[in-house]
Amino acid sequence: PQWYRNLMAHPDITVEYLGETFDVTASTVTNGPDRDRLFARMVVEIPGAYGYQDRCREYRQIPVVRMVRRCPGDLPAPHYFQP
Repeated sequence: PQWYRNLMAHPDITVEYLGETFDVTASTVTNGPDRDRLFARMVVEIPGAYGYQDRCREYRQIPVVRMVRRCPGDLPAPHYFQP
């Protein structure tokens, strides 16, 4: 999907989570035990995710994105997208 392509093209972003705003760098978690573990956690939070992955398994895999918090001043200001 376009949100994922945008995120991978410009992975340095600002997020808001639980009332806090901070900078992160996003990356795709590659296939393997780490992705499997994180996807299992995601399914707990988003119950429909497993069913959706099962339905589209033949042609795509739902990406798991890791966001690592950056320290202030680590990288230039993030890019912002207009829909």
